[in-house]
Amino acid sequence: MWGQLSVKPTGSQDSYIYASDVVLYVTDDIELDANTNDATTEASIYLRDDAQLIQGNDVANSGDGTISVLQDTRSDSFDYNLWSSPVSQENASTSGNLPFDVSIIEDKRISSITDSRASVITPIGTKNGSGSGLGADLQLTISGRWLYSYNSLNSWQRFNTGTRSPGIGFTMKGTNITNHGNLYEDTNNQTYDFRGRPNNGDIDVQIPAADAGGGELGSAVDGEVLSGNPYPSAIDLDLLMTDNTNITAIWFWDENRSINSHYYVDNEGGYGSWTNVPDADGTYMVPTFYEWNNDGTQGDATSDVGEDIPRRYSPVGQGFVIQGTPNSSVTFTNSMRVFEQEDPSSSVMRGMNNNAQNAISLASSSGISLTDQDQNDNNDTEQDQQENSGPVIPRLHIITQFGVLGTNDQYHIRDMVLMFNNEMTNEFDRRWDVPHPMDADVGDIWFPIQRDGLQAKMVLQTVPFDPYYQIPLTVRLEQQRKLSIFGDEELHLTRDMYIWDSEADTYQQFTGGKTATFVLSPGTYANRFYIVFKSNRQMEEEAGQLIAEIKESIDVVQNNRSAHMEISNPEGYDIAQANIFDINGKLVLSEQNVGNSRRYSFPTGNLSDGIYIVKLNTTDNITLDYKISVFNKR
Repeated sequence: MWGQLSVKPTGSQDSYIYASDVVLYVTDDIELDANTNDATTEASIYLRDDAQLIQGNDVANSGDGTISVLQDTRSDSFDYNLWSSPVSQENASTSGNLPFDVSIIEDKRISSITDSRASVITPIGTKNGSGSGLGADLQLTISGRWLYSYNSLNSWQRFNTGTRSPGIGFTMKGTNITNHGNLYEDTNNQTYDFRGRPNNGDIDVQIPAADAGGGELGSAVDGEVLSGNPYPSAIDLDLLMTDNTNITAIWFWDENRSINSHYYVDNEGGYGSWTNVPDADGTYMVPTFYEWNNDGTQGDATSDVGEDIPRRYSPVGQGFVIQGTPNSSVTFTNSMRVFEQEDPSSSVMRGMNNNAQNAISLASSSGISLTDQDQNDNNDTEQDQQENSGPVIPRLHIITQFGVLGTNDQYHIRDMVLMFNNEMTNEFDRRWDVPHPMDADVGDIWFPIQRDGLQAKMVLQTVPFDPYYQIPLTVRLEQQRKLSIFGDEELHLTRDMYIWDSEADTYQQFTGGKTATFVLSPGTYANRFYIVFKSNRQMEEEAGQLIAEIKESIDVVQNNRSAHMEISNPEGYDIAQANIFDINGKLVLSEQNVGNSRRYSFPTGNLSDGIYIVKLNTTDNITLDYKISVFNKR
């Protein structure tokens, strides 16, 4: 740990720091002078084997020296990744974070731990990149054709030339051509050497105006910007969302990496959505993969989905789309930086070695199976969750299958999440309600919520728990289709849940290993399907049982000696209202919010002698009737 760090060559000898598998922490600023004696040790700081640089204070780094930080990806020439630069251009005369261009990505020589060479950025006419990802010492060639930045105001902008500000992300395809059948893992393994001045301190990224047409992620309310981790260390996305309350969700791109084609119509991909609730590890809704039309617009959905991997910690170089309040800014700060090394089983950037466990499997009889991690999570006790992250938040991953797997009717799925939190509302609650990324042409399902005067489509909805609440679903189909709905991951749920078809008045359980199925004609089905906790018969039976229990427990007597009506409530049922009517039905006394006291009394000395009807209304909307006889001795 240093207060300040200065690395300069001495005479004819280069000076540098080589950090391997550690965190290099500097409290204040870093000044780097370029090494010029040996081309193989040109950088001033080398971060290797997941070593990371973290700085404490919001200070400006300076000098014309550079750091070298590596990131690798298995993407080949046909696969997109979203990137963000951890460094900016170095300039001896200007301090602080500066813009960057693609030249900051160099080619690490596979024969050396420190040496690199400039990469080649091809003209947009060249489609494929090349490099040492397959083991040969080939110079890194990046296809300029696939370099873009994005925001909801200006859409996609080419980035093969020019510069971008720190915190702005970009798309880039990989290198080489591989042939494989794995949906998620490519056999390529290209290392990129980011060289420049290390970004540090507060970095602001602007969220522009929303796109009235829905933007890349289907929202006409939120603005969107392709951003990413701007530091040479990991960051905690929970802290990013906690400190920037204008963020609605963070989106990750994923695609079918077994397809070797640059044509839109051949490729499949989509956006998965992440939010930092109900706890810091957050909730991730995997993307449904879509085909694309010739003009780049979204086409039909496919049977493939993205990887279900942890998203809380964003590694060096990771890009993602931020969706949030239009015309606002998001600030990255040093307090979000953490030393969190990449796990090959959960890294966003690296290829996965255990995709059979981490990806949602389409091989089970129901079409989708829990991952091992999901099953472990499902066995967490409520005490564990309370100790780790506060109150228990019941949640349910809902999987909807459109069509039948293995047929030609454009089978696909939608992963949605329903949570219950009594601090939330039935309206839009930022972060607890996440907009739908985009809907498939052939059919989709969502939670409808009114937001800013528009009916918004949600892929995650959080509502207060109410056993009698009916949670609406909207379904849209372009052709007749079989729908299968079931709960894939059920955490801390104590009740079964049903899909109520209000038109047919049928209830189908879809939790506890059961599936609700429907065959529907083309059209949009709003105000027909609802998620409920009970069927009408169950609600009527439970209501009748509860009424009987309350009537047996609560007693009302008239004490004419003391001129009071007395309510005995030994079980402490919550009474919302008590009304007294005369024999002609006239209201003569009313008391609101009586509460759950064990005993309560009303003065009746001012009432005329006679028979009166007492009505007690509980907070469960149960009405109890009693008759009293008032006789006031004068």
